[in-house]
Amino acid sequence: MKVVSNSSPLIFLSAIGMLDLLKAEFGEIIVPEAVYEEVTSNKLKGSNEVKHADD
Repeated sequence: MKVVSNSSPLIFLSAIGMLDLLKAEFGEIIVPEAVYEEVTSNKLKGSNEVKHADD
């Protein structure tokens, strides 16, 4: 299943080191460009994990 994510789950799950739960639960996660920019450009805790989620 493909899902589109807003910033909240990305921010909170990456901050606690559980970002992989989204992919494990839903498969492919689509992150709109505006959401990606919001999460990665604000130096939020976990932003690095979001940047490298597909590595």
